[in-house]
Amino acid sequence: MPATSNVIQATAWAPECATAEVRATWALLAGPSVLRRFPAVLFLEDGTVLVGMEGVPARTRTGT
Repeated sequence: MPATSNVIQATAWAPECATAEVRATWALLAGPSVLRRFPAVLFLEDGTVLVGMEGVPARTRTGT
């Protein structure tokens, strides 16, 4: 089944590289809702950048 999210690139943080890779793939498939589960930076199709870090509310930056 193809991904239906609007995420085109994702970077995720984790204690181990393998876990970060799994999280980044999860973010590509699931979309922005993952920011509630783990720290990540997501780049969306429309140029928006979503940043979610532990202890910091998710932020949005719209690109031009």
